[in-house]
Amino acid sequence: MSAGGAPHQDPSGRSAATGKADARRRRGRDSGHRPAGAPLEEALAAAVARAFASLRPAGDPPPLLPLELRFTAVAGRAWRIEATPSPEEQILRAVREAAARRDAFRPGRVWCYRCESADCAHSLPPGPECVFGGYGATGLPAWPTLPELLLQRRHPDVAALFGPASRAIAAEFVSAGELTGSQLEAFGRGSKTYAVLAQAVFGFLSLRAAGDQCAGPVRTAFTLQAVETRTARGAPRIELNVVARTPDGAPASEALTDPAHLRVLNVVSVARRRLRHLAAASPGLRTAAGTCAPDLAGRAEAVLRDTVRALGRLARQAGRRTLHAEGRGLERRPTAKAREDALAAPPEALLRDRRRGTVVVLGPGQRVHVYSESGRLVTSLALDADAVRRRRRLERWEPLDAAGRAAFRAALTSRAGEEPYSPSPRSSSA
Repeated sequence: MSAGGAPHQDPSGRSAATGKADARRRRGRDSGHRPAGAPLEEALAAAVARAFASLRPAGDPPPLLPLELRFTAVAGRAWRIEATPSPEEQILRAVREAAARRDAFRPGRVWCYRCESADCAHSLPPGPECVFGGYGATGLPAWPTLPELLLQRRHPDVAALFGPASRAIAAEFVSAGELTGSQLEAFGRGSKTYAVLAQAVFGFLSLRAAGDQCAGPVRTAFTLQAVETRTARGAPRIELNVVARTPDGAPASEALTDPAHLRVLNVVSVARRRLRHLAAASPGLRTAAGTCAPDLAGRAEAVLRDTVRALGRLARQAGRRTLHAEGRGLERRPTAKAREDALAAPPEALLRDRRRGTVVVLGPGQRVHVYSESGRLVTSLALDADAVRRRRRLERWEPLDAAGRAAFRAALTSRAGEEPYSPSPRSSSA
């Protein structure tokens, strides 16, 4: 300040304070530093907030949301930005996918890009003979019947599906490109919300609706998909999705636990383990954007090609076996121990199957016996601990109450001396 209180000025007429402010601005430009709350960052943050607000069912946003914007800067007297789609649309798509990641993978369902949901009617096969045929232009899942798909692909074994051999199985591999070739980018093409890396279809298996032993078995087709999705934090993961429309609406993988289909279940279980091991053992096989590298996608494809070959071997073996030999090879069922295990079972080992109204006895050594309420043995089989936990978690098997236990033990006692019932492979109700 001068003695008269006026600010000191340099010879150019600018005040010292103005000169210092100019110097600070020059230093900021030279260092590339932007002050907090700069207009560009504020505009981007506002665009992301608007995108989440437009998706009302999306729930709370994730704590971190990595975004990549692609645009071209065009020089001129007035610089301009060119981008297709627009930056606003790119942000909206990224936010939409982030919201979808939380529940995009639903076992037994595919993701519908048109509805942006795995809960819509399009995400399930419309009938038991249908398999996933790929996405349409607008991301709508297509569901041809298995014979339609195999006829279109000139499968050599498709005729067997129409013949008298109801136990015939035909399997086919379908590449990811064939499933998304018609899909538009605006409707999910290239999206990692639900990316099918490879697919296998097979059928038919004869399944009977639970609790309806009078109805005949229903021919059911299955779709197996190696799927890449994202966790809530955006990390990639690979899962095997088993998709089928079972007669009673049960999960497709549950239907395969029938003793008549244990060989098929084993093939599916091997594929699931290989895919999980592949993802866990190959964390480095990712692109810079975090997507599956071609090598990892190729390995997932190889897993499902091996699955198709294994199912083909089962089909050929089934053609050479008699029904009796098929049952003997499949069952591993410890029926001889059924009564002994049932009488010695502690209270916690007696369960009720809610859907079928049967009593389930958990014996030692992975032995499981299924009885009618009148104490008649329906079937016996071997189930590992994971299979038992899965049924209990889905509340299919629940603890048998005290009155039910007493009635069941009384029914067993009244049948003492009867010949044990030895069911055929087709009569299992487990």
